[in-house]
Amino acid sequence: MDTNFHVSKEIRPFFYIMAALSFFSISLSVDVNVHAEDLSDRYLEEHQPRRLALIIGNDEYKNLGDLPGVKADLTEMKQAFIGMNFDVVEAHENIKTSKEFQLGILKPFRAQVQPDDLVVVYFSGHGFSYGGYQYFAPSDMPKQLVEGQVATSAIPVELLADLFQLEGAGGVVIIVDACRTIADFVIKSEDGFTLPKGGNDGQPKATNINYVLALSVKAGLPSQASSDPSKMSVYSQALFDRINEEKDFRKLHDDVEFDVSEATHDTQIPALYDFTWTDILLRRSERWSTLEKELWQSILSKPSRSTVERFAKRYTLSPYVKAARLWLDEHPMEEKVTTVDLSPLGVEAAWKSNTKVTGLSAGVQFPQIASNDIHSIEQFDQVGIQVGGTVTIPTASQLDKYSDFLASQKELLVPASKPIRTAPDLSAPSVETMKDVLVRPEGPVINEVPKKVEIETVVPELKFESVCSRAFGVNRCTQMPRMTQRREVVAIPDPTYVPRSWVKIDSQNVAGWFSIDNQTSSYSIEVGSPFEEIIIPRRNDAPTGLADLTLINASLSRLGERKLSWASIATPQADIGSEVDDLAVVMTANLTHELRKAGLADERITIVDHDPTVSQGTLRVRLFSSGKD
Repeated sequence: MDTNFHVSKEIRPFFYIMAALSFFSISLSVDVNVHAEDLSDRYLEEHQPRRLALIIGNDEYKNLGDLPGVKADLTEMKQAFIGMNFDVVEAHENIKTSKEFQLGILKPFRAQVQPDDLVVVYFSGHGFSYGGYQYFAPSDMPKQLVEGQVATSAIPVELLADLFQLEGAGGVVIIVDACRTIADFVIKSEDGFTLPKGGNDGQPKATNINYVLALSVKAGLPSQASSDPSKMSVYSQALFDRINEEKDFRKLHDDVEFDVSEATHDTQIPALYDFTWTDILLRRSERWSTLEKELWQSILSKPSRSTVERFAKRYTLSPYVKAARLWLDEHPMEEKVTTVDLSPLGVEAAWKSNTKVTGLSAGVQFPQIASNDIHSIEQFDQVGIQVGGTVTIPTASQLDKYSDFLASQKELLVPASKPIRTAPDLSAPSVETMKDVLVRPEGPVINEVPKKVEIETVVPELKFESVCSRAFGVNRCTQMPRMTQRREVVAIPDPTYVPRSWVKIDSQNVAGWFSIDNQTSSYSIEVGSPFEEIIIPRRNDAPTGLADLTLINASLSRLGERKLSWASIATPQADIGSEVDDLAVVMTANLTHELRKAGLADERITIVDHDPTVSQGTLRVRLFSSGKD
């Protein structure tokens, strides 16, 4: 698309597309299924997506040049989709007008689309790009169009993805084997000026559905057709040769692009525009279905709304997307936050000691996942870590640092057994809580000052008394010393004082203070000794989100007589809700499922999110062990 015309004309194609959208009939249907089976069976119930293919080939044109090879494209591609056992395969030849396509072909085809279906549309014939949209040319389209007639005289390709989204399709693949410019074809403005078409822009407009748009050539360039009615075009032949491979369509199309580029000596290079994160496979084998079940089971083994929501959003063509939505419907709120006794950042700090470590327990618990900057941690005792195996009572200085660290956390879990006071004083009334409370620390830490107590003590005192006698008529007096005792009240440090800090907290229902002291906060959690660090990639031959567990299983086999004692997982830096972040969440669920199978409790698996040292598409896991070597 060229961009050297007036702004008001640039935005017109969008309005013409919207006018065309209103021209297409829209019907919505909702299908609700209620199951009475056991919950585990219901959540594992498989619903394979239906697959529908619409194949259009125009080889005869009234005003544009004929394309004899399209006959072969239409015939062979139809057989390819039938061979892949698509549920619906419709093929149509020489569609004369956009109206004929919209009413006679698209409308009844759309009526067959159901929620979560995979829809594939294949075009072969003349086409062009204009205003950032791709168009397919009907057989009777004239060589000259007025700007306002483009969206109703030609077939706007991207619009189809939006229409199928209205029917709830899980994914859409649109394949266009056509030029993106037509010789002698022009589009004129309403005042008679010739407008640019094609051009170097050509970036299709984004949509809200999971779909990919595959084009036989880059923007503004011709695509090589066949003049032989029995021979397919270069692009369609390359696609036909690979379409039966069990690959995500994007990877499959990468190979098609290479094949076409090689066959044409780089004069024709296909393009693919990707608006999806879900796996789109035109052919699914039993192996792939088994892997999809493995992925869903790993999420279901310890489900949270956040993880299941991401699965439902990203895996729109999974056989278990209906089960995911059912689970979300039946679990409208997060039931329980997974917590651990030691900060995830503390475990990461422990790794750096390369020796046995123990963790400080403050009677509060941490969310299993932390996302603070782990590189700001310089001292182990700041996060409650003591190097070595000797358990000691923390000093007042250690306690102060640890209290400051607790106050810096985003969330903490205060058990119901730990009193929350209305003021930072043990004599203050406690806030009644019947269950554990997830709280948000607020403000600075208050460190108690040692109190003094008054005691009555006996103080020895030397006194002098006069002793007098009379002799020879003379009185004589002498000062004689005498030891006596007196009682006095003095203030001394309270011998029962325990160093204590107070952290102010708040939550939806509870506000107050909880205390941390060095008697109840002892070094009592053993993390273990650093064992191995492993970088976990995603599996390339499997559904997106399955981690490659080969290395982790090899590491576990090397434990020998030692026991796996802790695992710290780090995910890559990413924007929350982005594809990179969602991939990390699903891979983490897959990895933690494997660690649980190896006997590690949830309380000993901690996660540090968004570590800038971890590469995208991978996880880092640090394993700790205990016992004999």
